[in-house]
Amino acid sequence: MDESTEADLDLTYNVNLKGAFFGVQSAVRQFRTQDKNSMTVPLKRWGETSDVANLASYLASDESSYVHSDLIRIDGGETLCRSSV
Repeated sequence: MDESTEADLDLTYNVNLKGAFFGVQSAVRQFRTQDKNSMTVPLKRWGETSDVANLASYLASDESSYVHSDLIRIDGGETLCRSSV
């Protein structure tokens, strides 16, 4: 390993991966079906901007100081459900 300073190791990189969020295209599909049970998202609701904002707030806070280099999915469990099929 190359020589590193403490400042080099004091970096945090986190990425949030947005899932199914209510927008124009999803609104059209939802209004056509009007069936919450037909959603592929296990939580049976659309993501909201507050879901992303709450994660961003947490990651920017001191409480997340031990979280490093992670991909955090904000998709209501949709990815987990799809990968288990």
